Amino acid sequence: PFHMAHQGLNDAPFQQALGRAFLALSPNVYYVAQRLRSGPPPPPPPSRPLRIGVVSAHLGYHSIGKMFIELFMQLTSRRKELHVRPYAFLVDHRCEELGCQPEHDGITHVLSQVMGDDFQHLPHDLTLAESAIESAELDVLIYADLGMEFTTYILAYARLAPLQIAWWGHPITSGLPSIDHFFGLDIEVPWATDHYTEQHVRMEHMNSAPFTFTPEELVPTTDFGLPFEARFCVVLGRLFKFHPRFDRVMARILTAVPDAYIVVVAEAEYYTNQVLWERLQVSMADYPGTASRVVFANFKHYNKIVHQAACVLDTFPYGGCLTTHDAVSNHVPMVTLPLEHVRGRYSLGIYQQMDHMDLVAHNESHYVDLAARLLTDSGFRRTQSAEIGSAYDKRFHRNNLVADEWVAFLKRSLS
Repeated sequence: PFHMAHQGLNDAPFQQALGRAFLALSPNVYYVAQRLRSGPPPPPPPSRPLRIGVVSAHLGYHSIGKMFIELFMQLTSRRKELHVRPYAFLVDHRCEELGCQPEHDGITHVLSQVMGDDFQHLPHDLTLAESAIESAELDVLIYADLGMEFTTYILAYARLAPLQIAWWGHPITSGLPSIDHFFGLDIEVPWATDHYTEQHVRMEHMNSAPFTFTPEELVPTTDFGLPFEARFCVVLGRLFKFHPRFDRVMARILTAVPDAYIVVVAEAEYYTNQVLWERLQVSMADYPGTASRVVFANFKHYNKIVHQAACVLDTFPYGGCLTTHDAVSNHVPMVTLPLEHVRGRYSLGIYQQMDHMDLVAHNESHYVDLAARLLTDSGFRRTQSAEIGSAYDKRFHRNNLVADEWVAFLKRSLS
């Protein structure tokens, strides 16, 4: 169900229908841990730490791993204070059996160092993965990105802990009766409960990745495929996040600033770039001369492009999160338009946590106006850059409060 989230629709009925279809076709995916077959166990005794497990195929050098690493550090470094025992389960394509120890990247190395045996690589064999998680006798099992990858999606049909939760790492409801809660955000629309089959939990604080300002040497814009000293905005999001509605807004920005360009970061697969390029020729056709000013740049220039852009354009209806971190941590203004679903409201949450709302657009015309002003008004751009840098450094990071909020909710739920 990965691509379903990018259409801008309420996916709850589709996800629920998909879950029922899988169960009908393969009922053996519904597995219940031995200790839970007679019903929910009693609450954990006060003398024992709360056992919290997080499972994902992306707990390494990936957007999910980057967003979770600081939260894991909070839970492990404060385990006595919070009275918890965190576990991390990485479903690893390289593993065929339990106990495998593949080569670590930077994030998995840190997790293995701070968590020891409570950080485990799981094979893709469903039975073995279930067995490993079941043996931990968890109180809570959190799926960090349910629906982003097939093994963890099928794993979620099982009941392996008394309380099972989906987190917004993949911002779409599971549609599964085995998932009890969806950890969302307080910046969601008032009717957001309609978007979930789980009980929707609005968390006040948003966890963050440990990104800091990274200086880059300026290079000629010709390195990015642009004319010399061209002014441009950049879209950092993956190309599968581009929606025809967003295409037309890009065209309106380029019409408003006739000498500007928009840079998009090309994918490694030529075909993906070609498909979007061909679509832009159609979706931007009502704005002559604009599609030719959308330039696909090599990913190797990513950091330099971020630093030299007049602004970053957040995609919609599916917006960015880690790419927003890339922008604001480097003090680059990002324009965002929050729409109905949580997947389009991450940047709103980041800006709200920073207490900087100047670049949150109210509608598409406002979005165009903000981008055009950042392209043409250097004083406004410098002011925004300075305020964003200060707000990001001083007010944004609240991973300690996220840990407090999560643990307090989990303890209430289990009691």
